[in-house]
Amino acid sequence: MEDFKKEMMRRYGMNDMRLVHHFFNIEVYQDDIGVFICQKKFVERILKILRIFGCKLVNVPLIVNEKLMKDDGEKKVVGNLLYFS
Repeated sequence: MEDFKKEMMRRYGMNDMRLVHHFFNIEVYQDDIGVFICQKKFVERILKILRIFGCKLVNVPLIVNEKLMKDDGEKKVVGNLLYFS
């Protein structure tokens, strides 16, 4: 692990600041059980920008084993909302 960290520091100018809390709009929580990631603050910011913050939430089930395609024939939607679940 130490060799990996040194190589990342050398190659990319990274710093070892111990536990990560945020990484590219992803919130990271770490404890003895494991690591949990979420994008709550990012989602809230997008909802405020779109003026739909505080809307009623609904569950949308995902299709199991769905094969993703670049173009599925559907209309284009707001890109940021594609990844909310």
